Amino acid sequence: MKVSSFDVNLSTREIQVRGTSVPVGSRAFDILAVLMAAHGQVVSIEDILRKVWPDTVVEESNIRVQVCALRKALGEDRRLIQNIPGRGYRLTPKSETPAARAGIPLLGE
Repeated sequence: MKVSSFDVNLSTREIQVRGTSVPVGSRAFDILAVLMAAHGQVVSIEDILRKVWPDTVVEESNIRVQVCALRKALGEDRRLIQNIPGRGYRLTPKSETPAARAGIPLLGE
């Protein structure tokens, strides 16, 4: 599945940025898959915790750490993962990121 300048293969759990394979941890990949499945809608912190860590009790800080790793892996496309304060996260098409257009740094950067 193509998202901006990166490709995500859900079956092989691989991310390629501009044709180069980029390693990410399994939890970070799981978060990306959850955000992709939401098709641009906000995914609540609770939903991410429930889907990525279904049988484990973890703190919200784990999400921030994994999102930070994802953003680092995505490089120029890091702004596609948006933090929506008080609500959760979303993966948005590049053309819809007001922070990217305004040059505003995202939380976790």
